[in-house]
Amino acid sequence: MRVMVINGGPRRAGNTTKVLGWLASDLADGGHEVDAVHLADQEIRGCISCFGCKREGTGFNCILKDDGTDLLSRIKAADATVLGAPLYFWEFPAKMKALIDRCFCLAAGYGSDEHRSALDGKALALAVTCGGPMEGNADLIVEAYQRIAAFLRADAVGELVVTGTTHEPKDLPEDARDKTRALAEAISTRAG
Repeated sequence: MRVMVINGGPRRAGNTTKVLGWLASDLADGGHEVDAVHLADQEIRGCISCFGCKREGTGFNCILKDDGTDLLSRIKAADATVLGAPLYFWEFPAKMKALIDRCFCLAAGYGSDEHRSALDGKALALAVTCGGPMEGNADLIVEAYQRIAAFLRADAVGELVVTGTTHEPKDLPEDARDKTRALAEAISTRAG
């Protein structure tokens, strides 16, 4: 199984990078092909709401040409995708949000009997790190993820939310590693 692990955090050595590194390692150890990308290294324009992706014959492709175009192709080719990010103002960081907005091209007919998606039935997971608690803080990003999965007709296989983080990855909470293994298992079980 091919798993796309997307790191939407801007810090190359931050908490999200450490957690996603564990996750990628666990998935690779389980025999899965891992395609890991750090959005800090990518140039991604935001969706411009041109609806060019909804024209006949576009095949669930965004018409913008940048690194996001390649990433969307890799997401479509994957059996599972992990959206990984630190929590920024109750939401995804800017580059991850731009990529998620571009995922608009991956589905059509939302809210109708014609609803279809390039990710129909594929696994989608969330991995978030944040300094605050879950309630009144990270619960909103989990809700956003669940709605994104529904829009994309993807199978929401699990949410990993590591709360109480500090600026230093060496200080991750003790249960973070176990939670990461559990998410890897959920992805493997569903998409394997």
